Amino acid sequence: MGMRPAQVLAQVELPLAAPVILAGVRISVVINIGTAMIGAVIGAGGLGSPIVAGLVRDNLALCWKGPYRRP
Repeated sequence: MGMRPAQVLAQVELPLAAPVILAGVRISVVINIGTAMIGAVIGAGGLGSPIVAGLVRDNLALCWKGPYRRP
C-alpha cells in the first residue's frame, strides 16, 4: 500500500516546501524592487521612478504605483 510518487509530491513534499518556496519569491521581489529603486535614483527611470517621486512628495499611493504598474 502506500502512495504513488505524485501523491507524495502533492500531499507531503510541496506542503513542507511551501514556506521555503514563498520565501524565495519574497526575496526575489524585494531584490527586484530594490534594483528598480537604485536605477531610478541614478536616473535610469523605469519602475522605480514613481516610487522615488512618491517618497519625495510623501505620497504613499504614488509609492505603491511603482511596483504595481501595468505595461
